[in-house]
Amino acid sequence: MNMTAFPELPSEHPRLYLRKSDLPRIKADLSAPEHAAARAYFETELNEPLTGVLGEVKGARPTNADSHILGIMESYALAYLLYGDAERAKTAIRAMTVYSQMVVHYDYNTQGVHLFTLGLVYDWCYPEMTDEDKEFFFRAAEEIASHMEMGYPAMKQGCVTGHGVEGQLQRDLMAVGIAVADEHPDLYEYCCRIFFGMMVDAKKFFYESGMYPQGSHYIAYRMQWEFLATEIFRAVGVPFVFGEKQKDPLYWFLYMRRPDGATFLDGDDSKNNLPMDMYYRGIHRSMFHAAMLFDDPYLLREWEREMPPEDKIFRESGNQTLTVAEFLSFSKPGLKSKLLSDLPLTRYFPFPKGEMIARTGWEDGRDSDTAVVQMKINCIHTANHQHLDGGAFQIYYKGYLATDSGYYQAFRTKDRSLESAGTDYGTPHFINYYQRTVAHNCMTVYDKDAAYFRGQNQVSNDGGQFWKRGGKEAATLSLLTDPNTEYRVGEVIGAGFGPDKKKPFYTYLKGDLTPAYDTRTERYTREFMFVNIDLQGHPAFLLVHDRMISSDPTYKKTWLLHTLEKPALAENGTLTAKDTREGYSGALTLHPILPTADNREVNFVGGEGYEHFVDGVNYLGKHLDGDHRNEGDGWRTEISPIAAVKDDTMLNLLDIKDADAPELNMIPMQTETHVGALAGGVLILLNRGDTPCDAIVFENPAECEISVLISGLVPGTYTANGGKVEVGSDGVACFRALPGRIGLHFEN
Repeated sequence: MNMTAFPELPSEHPRLYLRKSDLPRIKADLSAPEHAAARAYFETELNEPLTGVLGEVKGARPTNADSHILGIMESYALAYLLYGDAERAKTAIRAMTVYSQMVVHYDYNTQGVHLFTLGLVYDWCYPEMTDEDKEFFFRAAEEIASHMEMGYPAMKQGCVTGHGVEGQLQRDLMAVGIAVADEHPDLYEYCCRIFFGMMVDAKKFFYESGMYPQGSHYIAYRMQWEFLATEIFRAVGVPFVFGEKQKDPLYWFLYMRRPDGATFLDGDDSKNNLPMDMYYRGIHRSMFHAAMLFDDPYLLREWEREMPPEDKIFRESGNQTLTVAEFLSFSKPGLKSKLLSDLPLTRYFPFPKGEMIARTGWEDGRDSDTAVVQMKINCIHTANHQHLDGGAFQIYYKGYLATDSGYYQAFRTKDRSLESAGTDYGTPHFINYYQRTVAHNCMTVYDKDAAYFRGQNQVSNDGGQFWKRGGKEAATLSLLTDPNTEYRVGEVIGAGFGPDKKKPFYTYLKGDLTPAYDTRTERYTREFMFVNIDLQGHPAFLLVHDRMISSDPTYKKTWLLHTLEKPALAENGTLTAKDTREGYSGALTLHPILPTADNREVNFVGGEGYEHFVDGVNYLGKHLDGDHRNEGDGWRTEISPIAAVKDDTMLNLLDIKDADAPELNMIPMQTETHVGALAGGVLILLNRGDTPCDAIVFENPAECEISVLISGLVPGTYTANGGKVEVGSDGVACFRALPGRIGLHFEN
């Protein structure tokens, strides 16, 4: 879009969210069965008196802001549009005037919903506004905006991450700008300069990956404002202002959903603080808008599942409520949903993320046979709420088996001392453990002399990945993608799944994570192969291959696995961790392959006093008492080579199984170019180097026909003992092999 020519606004009112031509549809849809709850709540609000008078200032966060009163104003304004009741409009205008004079705000959220509602009343009740009303509303909006975090008229926050990318400008101030544009066009132009000049391209950059860079908690909070911005500009003639891929990150959330109703944790996430049996519904507002904007049947299905109980669905609660007026403005009662079981079991999220999520099904329940695995590389690190977890994986099967540890906002305190055990943003637990590599299923390379900094403050030496620029966020997309600013931390060098794209047998991901570890590594790659073996008691397994070349042989390399319970170490060297909480019955058996047992050190960290132990200190993240998930505690298994060499290969097979199922029989395999294992009737051979191969010869050690998966091959057509094998762009061969010697050779 030409930045000197912002979208021209219609001359008529209303133009915020809806137009006059939308009113017959909204009025007719009120009688739809799907709108019964909304209609009842709408009528309830219209029967409530509206004065705008507020109560006393109180609370830990001192304020008297009242989102319910603002919601009633919205309903009164909508009733005016639908029924022409001028007295409703005048009442809303008077109430907003009183509210604006009495309110004491606590933060940008109470300010934001006030600003938005002020703009909505101005626009929807425009014919009943006097010149004095219009001037008062505008001056009140300027006063509120001047105290917001993002600032006004100078923009004080960034346009990639942080509070500046939320609702402050995208919905709240933009709503006022659109409403008052006839009388005060400068405000609308100010908002558009920032929105179209910096925000739109930054959002579209991440939508290309089909996921959200700020994790599984902040996708729920921040994406709602982006969908509302899309609704705002759709109404004034600019459809899909962020492009057609805007809805794709919500599919990342669908795939992250665990069968027990929780989701995997990614980035800063407070879901550990929720009750055990809660089906997480925090993203329902984004699901609703995406479903309606894009007529998407799968996102509609998730909206239907997440929709809170009917008597609470529209009850205003702060700045995140899907109000009844908002719902009625956009809902499409005739839209039909589809079951998620129609979707492929694996989904790839490419650059700038670099992640695979693989499932074995879509069935719900703690006893579901569905296994879910997340595997990530991380190509760009955005700081803020993103963790230093390039190469991390998580596993769920009848329990949380490979976990993402630590806590966020479980225990809040203004005292940032270590003894406070707070888990807020910036507390000792947060900066020394929770956001760090050591809290994830990654690798560390420990240099005792390394110094880690968050801003100007030195923090724990966990041997993990570094914050680029000390954790300072990039304010613009150009800064984030500038190679000189070092936000690029990884690269995907192999990704694919198949052969059946809907129910893949294998899911493959390989990445180069060298930049994430600064100068301590000369080369580090991590390779994942997830296999849907579909055996009784063994739905799948994951093979993880690491090759790390350190810049100094004395740096200690450590492979990390986090589990809720301490793994049991068997005589054969395998380690089994279970989830034995009530209703859960899954287990994970780790088969360490490389380094071999004579060069392998295994250590366990956990238990009282060591819950979040790193660099000689336990940065305790106190969790909540009672019936909460509290999955941020547990045990950390550390596997390290004993010999001090620069070039190390680590290979670990994770058998995902029922707690009472026997271990898979595992046979290690090596060739001149590949390392791997035979397990569950599947032989996997992973390229030990970086150079693609065009031939490999190996033995099938089984006495029967098996499946074979080989990575790191030149794409093309191969022959394998007389048969044809096609290798695609992921460099993976998948074929069946009889007992004996097997030769795979490039043909063309």
